Amino acid sequence: MPGLARYAALTLALLLLSGCARSNTAETEMPNGIDPGSPFAAGYPALPAPGQPTPLGDRLPSGLYASPPSADTLAALATAAPSPDGLFRAVLNADGLWVTRIDGAWLWHVTLPPLTAPQPDGQGLSGAQGQGGTQGQTGAPGQTGAQGQPGAQGQTGAQGQTGSQGQPGAADGEAPVPTGALQWTPQSTVLFADTAGRWLEADPLTARVVLLSAFLNGASGVTPSPDGGQILFYKGSQLYTALRDGTQPQLVGENATGYWDSAGQLVVEQKPGAQPQQ
Repeated sequence: MPGLARYAALTLALLLLSGCARSNTAETEMPNGIDPGSPFAAGYPALPAPGQPTPLGDRLPSGLYASPPSADTLAALATAAPSPDGLFRAVLNADGLWVTRIDGAWLWHVTLPPLTAPQPDGQGLSGAQGQGGTQGQTGAPGQTGAQGQPGAQGQTGAQGQTGSQGQPGAADGEAPVPTGALQWTPQSTVLFADTAGRWLEADPLTARVVLLSAFLNGASGVTPSPDGGQILFYKGSQLYTALRDGTQPQLVGENATGYWDSAGQLVVEQKPGAQPQQ
């Protein structure tokens, strides 16, 4: 009996210590607004089974947002395509760009840098097949881009003032908002455009948003390479590649289409009836 009593006392002490540790942890602020009581903060992410939705209906998780999203946004987040690393889901709709942990432990409403924030420049534009382009070229003011939209300095471009989903662009004095479609990069960051025609990259792991090169302003069809080191994009009828952040662009074709093959190589095909570039 004395041995049994000592065992019971030791068990009770351990339970009390565990409760105190849990209480102290809950009072500690965590970076990025992560709920200290979540499985992620504890180091044991409780991921849903494959094909199962993220549990967002019971309660709103901790995170980075000023006001909660709509019920429609929560429903869309719960079943959105997961990131390549399987840790996040994201949606871009009328509520903005929202990201959630796949286990529903954390929620992020992505906010954008102001229009006055600096962007990297092109750092030199190379022409197709080694032909030199104009260094730092950004397109002539008012130049007409694809589908009759103004070019890079005309303040629209392919996903500029109208956007791929018909959303209105940012008017003078209005803060830009995300627009068009988002896509996950191989590094599990989110690539998207805003109503000012800028391209941005959001990293859910660090809750950081980075502006990409100003040369990408007004670009369309931005597609990362399979290794994530480069991007492919269109500006009007011209096809370019660049580094991941949009710097060091290279003109690779005109009136052409391009894509990355399964080996990560760029394939460029001339459009029917178009004259090959000399």
